[in-house]
Amino acid sequence: MSNDSRSVRLYRRLIELYPAAFHQTDAGSLEQAFRDELDKASGTWRVARLWFFVLADLFVSIPVQVMRAGLHDGRYTLRLWARHPLHTVFMIAALAIGIGATTGGFSVVNTLLLSSLPFHDPERLASFHPNEFIPPHDSSKQFHDWREESTYLANAALVDQGDVNIGVAHEAVRVHAANASWNLFTVLGTPAALGRTFLPGEDAQNRDQVVVISYGLWQQLFGGDRGAVGSSIRVNGKQLTIIGVTPPGFDYPRDTVLWLPAKFSEGNNGWTTVARLKPGVTWPQARTAFEADVNRLSSAPGRLDPSSPRPKIRSLREALTGPVASASLMLMAGMTLILLIACTNVANLLMARITDRTSELSIRSALGASRGRLKRQLLTECLLLCAVSALAGLLVASAVTSVAAKVQPSPLRNVLLAF
Repeated sequence: MSNDSRSVRLYRRLIELYPAAFHQTDAGSLEQAFRDELDKASGTWRVARLWFFVLADLFVSIPVQVMRAGLHDGRYTLRLWARHPLHTVFMIAALAIGIGATTGGFSVVNTLLLSSLPFHDPERLASFHPNEFIPPHDSSKQFHDWREESTYLANAALVDQGDVNIGVAHEAVRVHAANASWNLFTVLGTPAALGRTFLPGEDAQNRDQVVVISYGLWQQLFGGDRGAVGSSIRVNGKQLTIIGVTPPGFDYPRDTVLWLPAKFSEGNNGWTTVARLKPGVTWPQARTAFEADVNRLSSAPGRLDPSSPRPKIRSLREALTGPVASASLMLMAGMTLILLIACTNVANLLMARITDRTSELSIRSALGASRGRLKRQLLTECLLLCAVSALAGLLVASAVTSVAAKVQPSPLRNVLLAF
C-alpha cells in the first residue's frame, strides 16, 4: 500500500504538467483511472509495464494539450490585436526595426572583426601600406633577397591592382586584376582549386606569359570546364596561358578575378606588401624588427617619403578593414541603442494595455482562472509579439546587410550582367 500511495502521488505530480484548464476538468478522472490500473497490477513487472505505458501516454498527450492551450491563447491574442490595430502595428514595427537594425549591424561587425579571414592562419598575416613603406623592389631578385634575409618574416609578397581588358566573345570586357610576385598564394596559404599558381621565377621581367583566374571567372567564361587550364585568354590584347583557378570566394586584393605575374621596375611604388610572421615571432617583436628595417632602408633614395607618416606594420585584417572597423562598431552601438529604445517603448505600451485590462483580468479570476492561467495568457501575447516582430526584423536585417555589402560593387559582375 505504501508503494501504491507513492505511485499515486508521483502520478498526481506528473498530471500537474497539463494546462490548468485541462487539469481542472480531467485530473480527477485520470487519477482514478490510474488507481484502478494500479490495483489490478500485481508484481514488479506489471507495475513497471504500467508505468511505461503511462509515461509514454504523458509524453505524447501533455505536449498536445499544451499546444491546444497555446493555440487558444494565440487566437485570443489576435482578437486583442484586432481591437487595437494602431498600437499593435506600432509595437511590431518598433521591435522589427530594432531587431533588424541590430542584427544587420552585428552581421557587419561579425564579418569585419569576428569572422576568420579565408586564409591559412590569418592572424599571422601582416601588411605594409604602399604609401608608407615599400621593400626593395627594383627587380625580382632584389625583392626576394630582401624577404629571404628578413629576421621576422617567414615569407612576403608584393601585389598591385588595376583594371585590364579581357577578350570575351570577340569583345573586350573590363575586369579587376592584380600583378603579384610569384609567392602571393604561398604567403596567403591558398593553393589553386584547379591547376597551379605561379612558380618561382615567373615574376621576372618579360615572363608574363601565364595567368591565374578566379573561380567565378572560370565559371562565367568556361562554364566550369576543367579543360580551361592550359587554354589561352586575351588580356590587354595579349594571349596568355591559364595555369590555375583559385578556390571559390578568393578575391584578394578586393574583387580581383585575374592574377598576373608582377613586373618589377625601379620607381614603381604602387605595391602593397603582404607578409607572414615567422613562427614564434610576436607582434610586438615584429613591430620592433620592422622599425629597424625601416631605419636601415630609409637612407636609400625613393624608399621612404619624408613627408609620409611613420611607417608601421599592421595585421592584414586591420589593413583590409581600415576606418570601416571603427565605423562598424559605432554602427553596432547605434543599432543597439535603437533596440533598447524600441524595447522600452513597447514595454510601456504593454504595461498601459495591461492596466486598461484590469477589469477583464479580475472577471476572469473571479470565474476561476488561476494566476498561472492569467500569466500564461500574458506570456503568450508577449511571445507572439516577439515572434512576429522577429520575422519582420529579418526583412530589415536583410536590407541593412545588403546595403552594407555594396560598399564597392564587383566590376566583373556589373559588366557580365549587362550581356
